Amino acid sequence: MTKILLSPLISEARGKMGSIVFSKNRNGHYVRGDKTHINVDALRAAGLVGIFRDLSLYWKNTLTDIQRIRWNQYAKKTPLSNSLGQTYFITGINAFVKTNLILRIISGLTYVDPPTMSGQGKALILNQSGFSISAFSQLFTISASSDIIGWDNITPFDYVIIYIGTAQTSGTNFFKQPYKIFSWIEGSLIPPVFPIILPMPYVVLQEEKVWFSFQHLEPSGAISKRSICVVTVGP
Repeated sequence: MTKILLSPLISEARGKMGSIVFSKNRNGHYVRGDKTHINVDALRAAGLVGIFRDLSLYWKNTLTDIQRIRWNQYAKKTPLSNSLGQTYFITGINAFVKTNLILRIISGLTYVDPPTMSGQGKALILNQSGFSISAFSQLFTISASSDIIGWDNITPFDYVIIYIGTAQTSGTNFFKQPYKIFSWIEGSLIPPVFPIILPMPYVVLQEEKVWFSFQHLEPSGAISKRSICVVTVGP
């Protein structure tokens, strides 16, 4: 069974995934928003609160003991690293939610088994010169499949997930967060046609800079580190 996974990077091994906090009480596992870092209204509007809640309940009530053990084993064998290069590990339930969040957004389905191999996926190599944004058309363009190296565009369920940050002034040289899901490209026996042209989710001005984050989701379910691309808005 094909598995697709996504994450906002999990910043702590203490049950916290991005702006979502995992916890446990006498009734079992549950999730809640970290209100110091999250716009709860925006999360509700996007339907993400329901997705996190459903996946938490799915872990508790639907997965078998063997499946939960496998997720825990996978998590223990898949080290992650934070922005400082420090290694950390997540729990099985966090790995399960990471794996299924993007799948729910794309298709509404849930995969019950973890990736068959431990470790992160193959990181993407980006040809930044192949990306452009037009202030006139308000369109983002990826010129050719060769501008994204490391994924197989003829393999079904091989995904490139594209995240986008907010536009910054021309003098900005660093952007950390937040990134939001912008779009995705799926491999297929009939490969996707390039150039890929996407409407910008907000209005940009010429000379502004836009940070993009690309992540590879392999058919096995392995997820890569993010690759960053900065695009200066053209005319």
